[in-house]
Amino acid sequence: MKQVKINVLILSCGTRNKVVQAFKQAENIGTVVCTDFSKYAPALYEGDVALLVPKITDSAYLESILTICRKYKIDGLLSLLDPELSIIAANVDRFLEIGCKPMISELAAIENCFDKNEFAETLRDNHISYIRSASSVIQAKEMIEAQYLSFPLMVKPAKGSASIGLNRVTRLEDLERFKDSMDAIIIQEWVDFQEFGIDCYVDILSGKLSQMFIKEKIKMRAGETDKAISCHHQLIRDTILDFFKKYPYQFRGTIDFDIFSDGQECLISEINPRFGGGYPHAYAAGLNYPQLYLNNLQGIENPEFKDFSYQADLVMMKYSELVIKKDNEI
Repeated sequence: MKQVKINVLILSCGTRNKVVQAFKQAENIGTVVCTDFSKYAPALYEGDVALLVPKITDSAYLESILTICRKYKIDGLLSLLDPELSIIAANVDRFLEIGCKPMISELAAIENCFDKNEFAETLRDNHISYIRSASSVIQAKEMIEAQYLSFPLMVKPAKGSASIGLNRVTRLEDLERFKDSMDAIIIQEWVDFQEFGIDCYVDILSGKLSQMFIKEKIKMRAGETDKAISCHHQLIRDTILDFFKKYPYQFRGTIDFDIFSDGQECLISEINPRFGGGYPHAYAAGLNYPQLYLNNLQGIENPEFKDFSYQADLVMMKYSELVIKKDNEI
């Protein structure tokens, strides 16, 4: 019987060349189409087809993506950019109508994760371990007076990413500087626990956790993991499993967790419902999430997670690569 090839569209590919390469090496893969609004996005040139599209804020953006899906007979798509996830989730039915099944969590989950204050409230209300936080200077001062929050504190944008705008505050006078902030902020306890990143795959068909990869972060750069070591951390595993039992919204596909732990306690910091920047570490350890997605696109349900299936003590060390082309070739 002839093998069916699956065509995949990777949106906002940017510098994520390793994700594109992983899809290119998957079984049954057909055409890999990559898009970005900038011709200087190096991962564009890892795919079979490289296309420029409008920015996600452009009114023509969605129709341009739907047109690409029709032209290249795209079976599945995914985005690597946080704000774009909401657009795909809000219009998922339009993609399904033309035979494309996005790797996308439900809109409520995406929006909850994107607003750090709402996410912290959801964790608190559902008795899931989280970092104590406040959404305003007034609330933070009340919590400090009640001895529920203490210095040092971390202040950052409630809808930011890549650690942009992060401030460490050690006294009340410094905290007051943020009381008239025009942008939404989140104020959290500064946690000195070790930071871990967890790459999960939630089966699109069953909605159940299929795989989990835990890495201890050694060094960060621009909000992404630069160096890390894989580990089998039982407490973090149990914390993740407990999260999926209690969290009220549905994830599907790849999920990236940030968690702090001292070995006795785990605190969930945030979640990105997409491929995390450190996913290539999991892929190198044998966890092939692109293949799990292609299985789902073929109607194959992946097994539910039981225990770790990768090697511990594998160290990831990122380094820069170059794409060199003549300007008239890009």
